[in-house]
Amino acid sequence: MISVLYVDDEPGLLELGKQFLERTNEIRVETINSASQGLDQLDLRYYDVIVSDYQMPHMDGIEFLKRIRDTKGNMPFILFTGRGREEVVIEAINNGADFYLQKGGDPRSQFAELAHKIRQLVRRTHAEGMLSQNENLLQTLIRYSDEIITLLNKDGRIVYASPSIAPILGYDADSLTGELQFEYVHPEDREFVESEFSRAYQMSYGHYPLQYRLRKSDGTYIFAESVITSMLDVPAIQGAIIVTRDVTAWKMREDILRSEIGDLNHAELTNRTGYCTYNPATGVVRLSKGAQRLFGTRADTCTPGELEKTLIPGSGGAISGILSLQDTGAGPRESELHVAAGQGAGTTSLRAVSVPDRENNIVFISVREERGSR
Repeated sequence: MISVLYVDDEPGLLELGKQFLERTNEIRVETINSASQGLDQLDLRYYDVIVSDYQMPHMDGIEFLKRIRDTKGNMPFILFTGRGREEVVIEAINNGADFYLQKGGDPRSQFAELAHKIRQLVRRTHAEGMLSQNENLLQTLIRYSDEIITLLNKDGRIVYASPSIAPILGYDADSLTGELQFEYVHPEDREFVESEFSRAYQMSYGHYPLQYRLRKSDGTYIFAESVITSMLDVPAIQGAIIVTRDVTAWKMREDILRSEIGDLNHAELTNRTGYCTYNPATGVVRLSKGAQRLFGTRADTCTPGELEKTLIPGSGGAISGILSLQDTGAGPRESELHVAAGQGAGTTSLRAVSVPDRENNIVFISVREERGSR
């Protein structure tokens, strides 16, 4: 319900206004017959809208408005008066009145218009409050984000950089305004980045993540990943929003992991070993590079049936015997498997050892070539 404080020195008009405004049960009106009493009442309660007469003894509506603006800020205010002089209207607007309505005429139409203005003012105030709240929330998220948010114009110059740029790159955000984004890209990456930015500018949706190197204030570089969203068609922006994060640590881990996988692949090929994992839930067998070589396949994933086809029928153990997730209690399961070593090269014997991993619901199988099996 909308709460209204109605201030007027005419008791009859106060009562009439209260009756009309409260007819729909949407508005609740409290009446006061002087501005000074209105100020006292405002110290006790909050109202959605204040409606005030202009000409009152001791304190007129304009002075009342000034006092409210000094003490209550932007509390919605409607000046409702019979004075129609232009200077009163100008003074009311200049001092922050939201609406100005004249008394007189048919009371039904007059108070219907006042009720409409009250509802309109409340909706506007609520919308402005939500907008302000959302803006504050957005500013908080941007301020404490660990990602850099930059706004570029259509020429690629920085219009805005979020404060998070300082701890990540070492620059003061304000000092970058007007700078070309590409000036901070590693020279070896710049042509590629400019080309990708140009492509992304032509799209009206988020571009795929783009990785490149960005220069810090101390001259060193980080690996960065940016997502570009074109906003050329937004009049207030006419550019793009770039969300950038530091992926240096991730990149280093990726390089280490790639190196370790390379070392593992080399060790498998040298020692003629390999490993597989089987997930009964998906029915997929994953093979390492060494296992692919031992089973004579180039596929890094397959089904148990497909893996079975690499064996020489009736020559030894079966794949199904080592892929069960059930733990027999007798330790790891071992099986001898026989695969064709290649056209005219005879048979290769493999020793497979499987270990059920009940916690992760997979079966781990290590495979090695038996010496002298060719």
